[in-house]
Amino acid sequence: MTSSMRSMTLQQLLYLAQLEQYDRERISLWLKNNPGRVVEEKKHHLDWTIKIRLLFVFSCIYSIFFPKEKAVLVALSTFEPFDVFIKNCVLLLATLKLRLFHPGLHVIGIAGSWGKTTTKETLAEILRTKWSVCVTKDNTNTVMGVALTVLRLPLTCQIFICEMDAWFPGEITKVCRLIHPEVGIVTAIGPMHLERFHDDYDGLVRAQMELVDAIPKNGLAYKPSAKNEGVLVNTYKEIAKRFMVPEGNVDYVLQNPPQVQHRAEIMKTNGISIIDDAYNANPAGFRRALKKLEKLKAKKRILVTPGMIEMGARQHEENKQAAEEAAGICDVIIVVGETNKEALMHGAKKAKKLVWVKDLEEAKSVLALEATPGSAVLFENDLPDQYY
Repeated sequence: MTSSMRSMTLQQLLYLAQLEQYDRERISLWLKNNPGRVVEEKKHHLDWTIKIRLLFVFSCIYSIFFPKEKAVLVALSTFEPFDVFIKNCVLLLATLKLRLFHPGLHVIGIAGSWGKTTTKETLAEILRTKWSVCVTKDNTNTVMGVALTVLRLPLTCQIFICEMDAWFPGEITKVCRLIHPEVGIVTAIGPMHLERFHDDYDGLVRAQMELVDAIPKNGLAYKPSAKNEGVLVNTYKEIAKRFMVPEGNVDYVLQNPPQVQHRAEIMKTNGISIIDDAYNANPAGFRRALKKLEKLKAKKRILVTPGMIEMGARQHEENKQAAEEAAGICDVIIVVGETNKEALMHGAKKAKKLVWVKDLEEAKSVLALEATPGSAVLFENDLPDQYY
């Protein structure tokens, strides 16, 4: 029996809920748009947190009365008051910790559609030459992610660099009310997460700019001068000057920037060059990675990508255009998954060789045949399991 003929188990439905951050609206939309599809635990697995265990119990009870899909949604609704209470407690603890144990902490906020992590890591390297610096890890850029990070901050921390993202209007404002940044950087603004704003681009811009609005008059605020401009490049020296970091230290770091994992990271194995850009998911980053692939000396250039997501009405066209550009650079294009299959296959129709595979495991099998010594492979973006 194929996966398209099976209904999802409670565990698979809870995995979908966890992937969609327990957002009932997004879970319902996914179920509506993907009838008969199953979310399998391929790349990651369900994290059996206390919350998931409680939801599983509630879902089991409700599944006596409702279909499994509705049972999970009702369980989420039942658990919501407890969830809100727990989150408010965490926020209160984080607020108290900042006031009682970090009264002199300097906070730098970084927002934007892309370029946040690279900016964060580069700035952290500069400031670490003089200060004790802490940063948000991985993608813990939601209100709760930041609050939990605050609770783990060591008492020796002098500067906290906080990456934040606009998942919905007002979220960055909530983060700023917790951490009170004195410096704010909006790296770039583009269509990422536009789907979550119901295709309201101006609303997305306003949400990203909430960071700038939160900076006090005696602080520093940086924003892109146009909607689609890239990361600001003339800020580090000004921020370093504010924190009394010698200019020589700044120059050294800028000349030897830190390599951020999974973001245009280049490595070599068995005579094959690999560009790991798995954590980039935006049009500008996609094109920069393609240019990097084009500049590499290689006998064969190969692109592996599932495309870009959460761009609302722009998603099809952005993926199609990126694939068209890739077709002029790559010898082989491997399109992964169903989500952007149509757009990518259409855009890359003039490619020398175009292959579609259902998942990353199948892509690796194709690569084993195509990637010979002297080849260069670009892995562009990586999607969670609900998109395959």
